[in-house]
Parts: sequence; structure tokens; C-alpha cells
Amino acid sequence: SFLRTIPSDEHQVEVLVLLLQRFGWVWISLVGSDGDYGQLGVRALEELAPQQGICIAFKDIIPFSAYPGSERMQAMMLHLAGARTTVVVVFSSRQLARVFFESVVLANLTAKVWIASEDWAISRHISSVPGIWGIGTVLGVAIRQRLVP
Repeated sequence: SFLRTIPSDEHQVEVLVLLLQRFGWVWISLVGSDGDYGQLGVRALEELAPQQGICIAFKDIIPFSAYPGSERMQAMMLHLAGARTTVVVVFSSRQLARVFFESVVLANLTAKVWIASEDWAISRHISSVPGIWGIGTVLGVAIRQRLVP
């Protein structure tokens, strides 16, 4: 038998789109992590966002092999900065989100709004990245805990 104790990521994508709509953010960047969680989340956002009038100006995937300061991450930061978007949705596992945000700090990408997916939204793994407090505003979604009888 199978018991799912968390809601489908489809609900998370819907909430992320509602958040973007609520604040009128229609020109965004989208970053996901390698693996099912990040890639499926990115794909779902790519499908739903344009239907709601949200344009994805830049999209990329953080590879499993990524590390802060690597050529691959430097290129991603350059393209992200070149996209000139204020809002960046990061649909990522917490491990690769840490690599991503360490790279963001190294590249000095600031004054952005970072939208967090559930996996890293309240993770101390991310909030403990040196310099993270200077990158801008972070908003995220989290799953409300309930007791299972």
C-alpha cells in the first residue's frame, strides 16, 4: 500500500503562480534542480505560468555536479543577471539550492525577489549560507503540518 503524507507538487505550483499573480510579477526567471523534484516542478510551472499571463524570461537547471564558483554556475549567474528579471522562482532540492545560493552570493546578485519551493523554503541549510541575508527578499511556500490519527 502507499500513503502520501504531503500534497502533490501540482498544488505547490498552483500556489506559486497565485503568489506571482497576486503581486503582479509577470516577467520571471525560473531555476530548478536536477532530478525529478526540480525538473517536474519547472515543467509544471512552464505549463501553467504562461496560461496566467506570466512570461518566463530565463530558465535553467542546477546540475547534480554543480558546485559554487564552477564554470557552469558562473555561466548560470551571468545569464540570470542578463535576463533582467527581478523575480526568480527556485524550484529546487535544498542541497542544490544551497549550491545555487552560494553561487548567487559569489556573483553578488542582489535586489531580487526569490520565490522558494517547499523543499528549501524553511531550511536552515539555506538560511545559513554566508551572505544570504544580502541577496534580497525570499518568499516561499511551506506545507502545514497536521497530526495523522
